[in-house]
Amino acid sequence: KDVPINVVPIGTVKPGTAIKSITSSISQVTIYGEESVLNKINAIDVEIDVNNLDSNKSYKATIKKPNGVKFISASNVTVKVAVETQTSKDFEDIQIEIKGLDDKYSAMTTNQGASRVTVTVKGVSSILDSLNSSDISAYIDLTDYKPGTYDVPIEATGTDVKLTYVPKTTTVSITIKEK
Repeated sequence: KDVPINVVPIGTVKPGTAIKSITSSISQVTIYGEESVLNKINAIDVEIDVNNLDSNKSYKATIKKPNGVKFISASNVTVKVAVETQTSKDFEDIQIEIKGLDDKYSAMTTNQGASRVTVTVKGVSSILDSLNSSDISAYIDLTDYKPGTYDVPIEATGTDVKLTYVPKTTTVSITIKEK
């Protein structure tokens, strides 16, 4: 089965710097093994440490063979990361999604209009200019929450791993009730 290589930057680049591009020497590998194992694998993640990165850098990374895979067509990849000066852009009116809430409960914000948030996205201007609000999501994770009122942290994420997503409002007050 042919699967794509998914490069995942780990860590935070130096303040004032942002990732402009990530390119890898190979974009996919062929994996061999039992069909039941291969059916569960849609991509292989390769992590690179970008902590305090402030200039363009080339990485030699090992492609880890997933459990149950007997053979992989490549074991190493070269990943080039280009950086540029960081800028930021605000995206307003992003709907806050609720994740992880037990089906027997319902959740509501305690004050009107608190179900939307402005998200500041940081990165290089060329990427920010092509970004849309639909590429950004904000959510609260209510896994393991029971009925009551809580201040819950708001998380933000997006479709581009080269960008940093930060909600301007960091918490939302939620009341959870039984249905």
